[in-house]
Amino acid sequence: MVAARASLSSCPPAEWICCLDKRPSERSGEDVDIILTRLREVKTFQRFPPPLLLQICACAFYECLEKGITLFRQGDIGTSWYAVLSGSLDVKVSETANHQDAVTICTLGIGTAFGESILDNTPRHATIVSRETSELLRIEQREFKSLWESYFGPPPSSSSPSLLLRLLRCSLAPATTYSSTRVARPYRDPDHRVLRKHGLFGNDFAEEQWHTQT
Repeated sequence: MVAARASLSSCPPAEWICCLDKRPSERSGEDVDIILTRLREVKTFQRFPPPLLLQICACAFYECLEKGITLFRQGDIGTSWYAVLSGSLDVKVSETANHQDAVTICTLGIGTAFGESILDNTPRHATIVSRETSELLRIEQREFKSLWESYFGPPPSSSSPSLLLRLLRCSLAPATTYSSTRVARPYRDPDHRVLRKHGLFGNDFAEEQWHTQT
């Protein structure tokens, strides 16, 4: 797994970041409230059930990537789920084992969540690279599985994604909000073959970004 991280000094040392940097067992109720206030600025999190959002605030971590950092590569076995709090990340896929021939199929903007392959330990469907300095919310595998099972029951198989899975991975804001993060389509995909293959069909943000470039 290739996952070079940026120095935290590249991002503003806001109070909510300090709270997320604490171990979950060391976070106070005030810490959780501060984190909650920040997450509610992201439209996607406004749609989450309040008890679930509180638990996310209690167990999630902060991660900051500088431009051009590879978060993980296609084929890696994942260990975390992510949500974009600021910035944007390119989704790159390759038809071969050579990552250098990967093409960008879409860009993930603020509010987009990804990495749910950790529910069933399937390999990552794509390589994720920061398009600009980006702040992420990260939940480790054990906590993410526990949250999922507490609220939604047994995790869905990778072959049958559910609407609840879409809730956790989709940005619900219109694509026009993220006009600065759009990328050119490398080729046409009228039957959504590429999006389906790489687990992105059903991701509202990814689909809208994809279709705006036809």
